[in-house]
Amino acid sequence: MVRLIAPPCLTLGLLLLLHPPSAAFSPPTPPHHHRTHRPPLRPSRPPRRPPPLAKAGHRLTISEELTLERQATLVELPVMFSDELETSFDFERWDSHRSPGRYGRLLFGVLFGVTTRRIGVTVALLVVFSGFVQAYASMAAGDSRMPELQLPLTPFELTAPVLGLLLVFRTNTAYDRFNTGSDASWEVTGRLRSVMRQLVAWAGGPEVTAAERAAVFELIDGCCVLHAWLMSEYLRGEEGAAEGVELLRGIGEVAARGRQAGAREACDAMQLTPWLALTALSFEVNHRLPSLEVNQRIAIDAQLTSLTKALGTCEKLLRTPIPLGYTRYSVRFLWIWLTLLPFALVSTFGAFGVGTWWEDKPKPVLLTAMLFIGFIFLSIEDIAVQIEEPFAILPLNLHRKWLDQEANQLKTFLKFVGGTQEKGKPTKHDEHPSGA
Repeated sequence: MVRLIAPPCLTLGLLLLLHPPSAAFSPPTPPHHHRTHRPPLRPSRPPRRPPPLAKAGHRLTISEELTLERQATLVELPVMFSDELETSFDFERWDSHRSPGRYGRLLFGVLFGVTTRRIGVTVALLVVFSGFVQAYASMAAGDSRMPELQLPLTPFELTAPVLGLLLVFRTNTAYDRFNTGSDASWEVTGRLRSVMRQLVAWAGGPEVTAAERAAVFELIDGCCVLHAWLMSEYLRGEEGAAEGVELLRGIGEVAARGRQAGAREACDAMQLTPWLALTALSFEVNHRLPSLEVNQRIAIDAQLTSLTKALGTCEKLLRTPIPLGYTRYSVRFLWIWLTLLPFALVSTFGAFGVGTWWEDKPKPVLLTAMLFIGFIFLSIEDIAVQIEEPFAILPLNLHRKWLDQEANQLKTFLKFVGGTQEKGKPTKHDEHPSGA
């Protein structure tokens, strides 16, 4: 009597053949790297290299940091510590992030960072204005006919803590939005990944027909197209994405199966929304997979329900900013405070250097102080603006790339498992063997 290989063992064997643990959890290691021995069921990765300690290593790290600073257009890079070419985490970047050399390496961002570039013009105007205030104060001190324009410093000392707390609270609120948006984007990707996994796990069974297995392949492709559209046009406003046209075409084909005249044209004329696409996906799961059990349908629907909730969170972040009164009055209060501050500091620094070698020389003390104060306060305010809308700075393209890779792996795995199940179906004689 022919003995069949148990399906769980066969499935695990195929999985290990297709994607060994080292390839599934870490980037490929060059042949000359030495890999330490670990238990076979524990994910392995190349050993971490310590942060560079040599002088040349420091130059390379600083060069890479300057390259990131020049490439940044909206926020400091990188937003995510992960290798774009692989699905692994960038452990070397984490090592560099917490290395003691960060104090010297990150100082270059003061001159070349994206935040400095964004506020540079405003800070320069503030310094120029302070120069005019100082020049006028010097002329007024030598000409009694010119009125003095000076303010007491006490009001600024009393309001400085209020201004600082206002900016800090706004930055914390913006970070909460960024963190919520990051969680929601990972939730969207994770839920679609779970839907594909559940479909593949069900389609690998021996009772699934070839037509249903082909439908699973199409549903996986539909999940990838939906995810790509969500991560580009819907959450980022990137117009003209090909995924939107493909989604509408797929929804029209779903509606055309109802044999109603004009159904495809009506769907093509609709405005594409995530809810329409998710409804079409649910419809396809229920109608093209008749062998799916009730519990399995409920499990898939629960994933789509959680996905809908995560998309609702994304919509809330996109449609509802921090109350504009908070944002606008923070900027107004900050700008008035910084504009009037030179009139209070000009008298404070008027006697600076008296009795020293610097007494009869130009003293740009006020300009330096305003440059320092303006840079600090305006940087904090600008960082809050950078992270308030999270989807513009989150690397959503990496979500797309990783989900496409995982979808291809799942489809390859299903091809092997599905073909094996077809070949390995027991015959009637095997199911009822004669006694021996």
